[in-house]
Amino acid sequence: MIQRLGDIEEREMYRTFNMGIGIVVIVDPSDVDKALEKLSGMGEKAYVIGEIVEKEGGVIL
Repeated sequence: MIQRLGDIEEREMYRTFNMGIGIVVIVDPSDVDKALEKLSGMGEKAYVIGEIVEKEGGVIL
């Protein structure tokens, strides 16, 4: 809405408004393909950006 009403170019939007990754969704590894398919079907751009792994002494994100 800001971009449209302000007639702001996309490049300027990213520079000014920190338009980063957006929402992060955490799913079980067995559900990754299903989640990506569902989000894509809803018109969302979805990416796998990492994983949570168990490590001695704690968890690494």
